[in-house]
Amino acid sequence: MAKLHFKVSPKKIIPFKLIGDLTTIGRDPNNSIVIDHPSVSPFHAEILFVHSEGQYEVFDLGSPNGTQVNEERVIRKALFSGDQIQFGKLKAELLCDESKETVKGVDHAAKDKEPAPKDIAPVARSPKKPTSPKLIKARPPETRKKVQKTEKLSVSPPEKKIQKTNKDEVKITELEKQIVEYQNTILDLTNTNSRLQLKVNAAENPKEIKAHLKKYKKKNKVLDRKSNALKRKIGKRKTKILELEQREAELQDLIISIESLEKESVRLNKENSSIKKQTSAARKNQKLVEAEINKSIQSAESAATKNIALANKETKTALEELEADVQQIKDAREAAKVLLVEKQKAIKTTESKYQETTNEYEKVRVIKEEIEEEFSELTDKFSSLQSDVEKVKELKKKNKFAAEKEAQELQKKIKQLSSDRELLSNQKKSLAKNIEQLTEDKNKFKDTQSKLDQAQKELKQKTEKIKCLDKDILTGQTENQKLEDLKTALELDIESYNKTLTDKVETESKLEAVKTSLDDLLSIKEKISEELSKLQSEFENVSAESKSIENKLAKSTQALSETHQLLESGKTELDHLVSSKAKAQDLLAEQELHLGKVQEEHNEINKVIKENNKISDELKEQNQLATIDLEESTKKTNDLKERLSREEGQLETIQQAIETNENQLNKGQEELKETLTTYDRLESETIELKENQLHLLEEISQLTAETTELESKQSDLKVITEELEEKKAQLSNTKELLEKHSAEFTSLDEKLEETHSHLLESQEELSQSQTANDALEAEIKEKKETQVTLLEDISQLTAEAARLDARTEELRKITDEFEERKEELTNLEEKTTETQTKLSQGQENLKETLTAYDRLENEIGEHKEAQLQLLEDISKLTAETADLETKKSTLKEISSELEEKQNALQSTTELIEESNANLNDLSEKLKETSSALLETTESVANYREEENQLNSQIKDLRERKIERDEIAAEVIDLNKEKERIEKHNAEFENAESKLNQVLEEYSEIKLEERKERVSLEETKREFQRLQNDIRNLATESRRLNDIRNQHEQISSELKARQEKISALKAEIEKLENLSSRLKEETNDYEVKAQKYHTVRNEIERLDARTGELGSLQTKLKKVRDQLQQSQKDKDSVEGEIKSLKDKKKTLSRAVSPEWGTVHLFGVSVIEQIDQLEKIILSTNKKGGAHLISSLEEIHNSLLAVLSSHNVELFSPQEKDKINTEDKDKIEIIDGPKGTKKNPVLILSTVRPGYICHNDGNGKSTVLRRAEVKTSKAK
Repeated sequence: MAKLHFKVSPKKIIPFKLIGDLTTIGRDPNNSIVIDHPSVSPFHAEILFVHSEGQYEVFDLGSPNGTQVNEERVIRKALFSGDQIQFGKLKAELLCDESKETVKGVDHAAKDKEPAPKDIAPVARSPKKPTSPKLIKARPPETRKKVQKTEKLSVSPPEKKIQKTNKDEVKITELEKQIVEYQNTILDLTNTNSRLQLKVNAAENPKEIKAHLKKYKKKNKVLDRKSNALKRKIGKRKTKILELEQREAELQDLIISIESLEKESVRLNKENSSIKKQTSAARKNQKLVEAEINKSIQSAESAATKNIALANKETKTALEELEADVQQIKDAREAAKVLLVEKQKAIKTTESKYQETTNEYEKVRVIKEEIEEEFSELTDKFSSLQSDVEKVKELKKKNKFAAEKEAQELQKKIKQLSSDRELLSNQKKSLAKNIEQLTEDKNKFKDTQSKLDQAQKELKQKTEKIKCLDKDILTGQTENQKLEDLKTALELDIESYNKTLTDKVETESKLEAVKTSLDDLLSIKEKISEELSKLQSEFENVSAESKSIENKLAKSTQALSETHQLLESGKTELDHLVSSKAKAQDLLAEQELHLGKVQEEHNEINKVIKENNKISDELKEQNQLATIDLEESTKKTNDLKERLSREEGQLETIQQAIETNENQLNKGQEELKETLTTYDRLESETIELKENQLHLLEEISQLTAETTELESKQSDLKVITEELEEKKAQLSNTKELLEKHSAEFTSLDEKLEETHSHLLESQEELSQSQTANDALEAEIKEKKETQVTLLEDISQLTAEAARLDARTEELRKITDEFEERKEELTNLEEKTTETQTKLSQGQENLKETLTAYDRLENEIGEHKEAQLQLLEDISKLTAETADLETKKSTLKEISSELEEKQNALQSTTELIEESNANLNDLSEKLKETSSALLETTESVANYREEENQLNSQIKDLRERKIERDEIAAEVIDLNKEKERIEKHNAEFENAESKLNQVLEEYSEIKLEERKERVSLEETKREFQRLQNDIRNLATESRRLNDIRNQHEQISSELKARQEKISALKAEIEKLENLSSRLKEETNDYEVKAQKYHTVRNEIERLDARTGELGSLQTKLKKVRDQLQQSQKDKDSVEGEIKSLKDKKKTLSRAVSPEWGTVHLFGVSVIEQIDQLEKIILSTNKKGGAHLISSLEEIHNSLLAVLSSHNVELFSPQEKDKINTEDKDKIEIIDGPKGTKKNPVLILSTVRPGYICHNDGNGKSTVLRRAEVKTSKAK
């Protein structure tokens, strides 16, 4: 025996034994365990021992604080020894014996442990009535299994359609989740793209961007027009969806009506079989009772003979005293005889009527008992199905936990990728800062250009002076003596030249520093490439993990298939259980026979006791008991009839509410189908957006590579500008030398020619550097073009974002419609719960359990659809991994291009080094020519040539300056566009927040659905209570049977008494004769007095008997009323039997039982089609074209349903002859019938017929004949 240990405090524990199969727990004193605690409700929970599984189960009876098993809130759960149960805030522990413990692989690990409450009130007290506590019994588990079996036997094709609709609902919910996830990913990508674009726009040309912006504005307008057109199309499709939903609702109503009809047919067949068994048992009981009555009559006759003998002895002495009283006695006897005759006649009539009523009442009772047995079997089946569903739910939870873990891991990886992106963005910021520094250097370079212009003007002036000096040289050739003085001045010039050489060394050191900076940049580039390789490895890991997820999902699908197989094996087990139950019923019949034998023995013992008592006292007591029992039975029968009438009214109201609910559900399913199509389109569009985003990321990576190349080239330009500045310094020094030594230039012409050749070589090198600069400029132009394409892509993205906004608005509308539908569903469910509280019979509760079973099957379908959706998500993830691999390939190509550009930079550095080597050679040659003044003249010529080159370079710099101004204007335009994009992003964020609100509302709706499930389970508890009431009714019916048996005994005893009275009358006549003879002999007054007293007692007894007979007459009137009501019930049952006979006929005509169900379905659909046609005729008279069109569409949809089930119309044409083959298909309403020789013509078809072809299996069956008016053939 199990025990519950309530923990009042850490030290104090109160034990309670679980006596019996069911124990109820709560604050109400009628519970088997009463708990005085504020957190415990009046009827909180109940613990049921399941004999088939050998374990206990907890049922929460809809308590607000709930019950927890191992700190997990539960509505129903199996218990094991050591489980911690919490009722509200009060904890208890279950301890079972070893004989009742069963271990079935249940997870006992507690989740989210909460600390025990410190302040707990005193726990429990024993109930007020421990001997017979009022229990709320749970449903026996076997009946639920039978419910499921009967449901599975009913209409197989329509159930598939219902499952399809449920699958569509599951798909829609999962697609909504996927869309939300994809929207979140798209928003993240758009945010990152917007940040990168803001950085890229800083280095773009604003003028070109303006032109592109104009183009994109035009494209946006075109896209807005397209979006408006799409919205219109969506509105039209929504109207179509509503129409389709109405059609589906009507079809589902037909399917449900067919299912209910089939279930009723099965139930009535079972009732007929059970009635036959009970009638046979009742006949056996009647035979036993008749044998007992015969025995009692014989014993009473023997006692009466003894009493008569004693009376004869006493009469001999008392005859003299009776002479005066004989006349009075005769008068009294005559009156008594008259009364007895009248009462005997009344008793006979009442007894005959009473027997008829008892027979009919027994029939009703037998039917009730059969209904109760079927109800118990159905509840057992339902409990077994619920256990299977709970197993499936546990598997569902495990899959959900695994999916959540995998999602968390993916989120972590995504966060890592986002952090890597942030690092890249920081690097890009640093590059942008470097670009700003370069712009500042360019401004400085502009200042140097102005200085160069001034130097050029000074050079022109000096050339004019040189010309005049040439003239002076011709005159100064004679003055050779002055040359010696000038040598000293030349030495000073050499010293100044040496200074220039030192300056050159310093510039070389600066160039080396630049090289080191280039090396640093290369190292940074290598780090970036390493990071990219890490990202690639991470992407590969993600792909591997996605493959592992696919494998897991495949395993989960296998597990689900195994569970499906387990369900099928459970079905076979149910069949075995049904057979075992039949055997158990046979055993019960044997036990009932044994009990009958025991009752016979008990009756024999009672007979012995009755023989010891006086017969008169027994008759009085039995008559009083009979009157009391009859009154109670009449009251109970009246109450039962009132209940039956009330419950029938409630059944009709509930059926109407269920039909309305089903119509609305069908409409919702049709809407969901159309939303599925819209969702598919959205998915395709999101895939295209993802592809565009991937292209943008590739182009952004190319831009980053090109920006690094631009930065390297800008560093090269800085080096070149430094060299130019050095050369300008040299020019200034040479100018001073020219002013001093203008007279010496004539002698240095020959050496100038030699140096001129060296300068030509240096010019060729400079031309090569210029070509390199031109190539760089061409590359810059190409990058600008790529930036323009990027801007076009950005504008496309903005347009696509606008489309997404429109789609999100549409989704919001759809979610609002869903919410409205869900609110309607909640209202309807509230109505159904209100009606369910009024239910008290088994049929109504069976309907509710059927709805619950449908929901469970829908959840199983949803679970399967969720797995399919997960597989689709995995396929999408694989596609995304393929996209990532393409990105990796593009990154590799970009890295190869970066390497090529690095090689180009190295080649330019080599050219710079060669130029430095040439400059060193020149310096050596200048040292050699320093001894002579001729070298100075050569350098002047070289400087002139360099001036020409510088002029060309200055022109190029001016052109570049113009280009830089254009870039600045474009940058301003880009900033404006950036502000516009930021506004767009803000609007997009607002849309995101609204989407989040919608998702929160969606989660609230799901919570409400869970609450509704809890309410359904509460209705199940109420159903169990109703079962207990039904059981009580069964006990009361048994008592009524006992009362009837007693009444039959009393009636038999009355007959025996009447026979005794007739015998006494004969004896009295004899005594009268004796009194005439013995008048002279009897003289003792005492004997007369004794006889007088005996006669007086008999008269009093007869008076009492007359009063009892009057009460029996009143009871017989009540029995007549009951008979009238039972006849009414009989008429209703006969009507149902007629409908079932019609169904049997249709089933007997069918080729197979499956086609029989189809035929029943077709007949019910045909009836509804006839009703629709009547409605259409009435609406045609009143008007209303829209309503007529909708009704015609419904009519056509029903005909399409029939055609899908291989049922076709049969409408013969006018003026056709009726052949012998078509006689079975046609019914003539008006006109002649015709013969083979003289066939009849068809005037018109009143109603078309319907024929099922059975897919070519046997003959086609006629579901309804075509009604036709005929005329004779001419």
